[in-house]
Amino acid sequence: MVTEIPVFLNLTREMSLSDFRNKLQTCGLGEITPYEAVYLDKDHCKKCFAFNVEGANQDEILQKLQQILSLDMGHIDFASIKFCGKGAYCCFSVVEMPFRDLSALLMGYINDTDFSTYIMKRKESICYVISILSPNFLNSLDYPEQFKEINAWKDEAKYILDYLNAGSIDFLQVGYHSIS
Repeated sequence: MVTEIPVFLNLTREMSLSDFRNKLQTCGLGEITPYEAVYLDKDHCKKCFAFNVEGANQDEILQKLQQILSLDMGHIDFASIKFCGKGAYCCFSVVEMPFRDLSALLMGYINDTDFSTYIMKRKESICYVISILSPNFLNSLDYPEQFKEINAWKDEAKYILDYLNAGSIDFLQVGYHSIS
């Protein structure tokens, strides 16, 4: 079993990608390959790291995530874990553009939306753009309002990604587990 979409560690202190890799090595998680990433919303552009976690089951994945959190480098809002029983709306796309250029360009667009987005640098000029509609936000709404918000999010995300000539745009519902 593997996390369905990358897990994002929002950093609370400055750290390089190589320092993070070394921390993972020292706590026995050297099999995890982290990537440079950013979190964007209306008010923030925060550096983070993205990675997938493999495990035999949900508990093993959660145990590895707790190990990472115990290093006190940042926080993880949630992890997308197969078959965990809860669903989050997600848009996953691949964009051919250098990471820094894409981050700067998307920051301007995300400022005008009601959702947040993660960008993960996969290669020098290939990035994954992942937008997740907050499950907590949706749960606070009644059903007709949820439906309205989901459709508005899809329209805005598709508009932005079409503008960026995204190689693929996949809307899906992923399992998620809150990490605290």
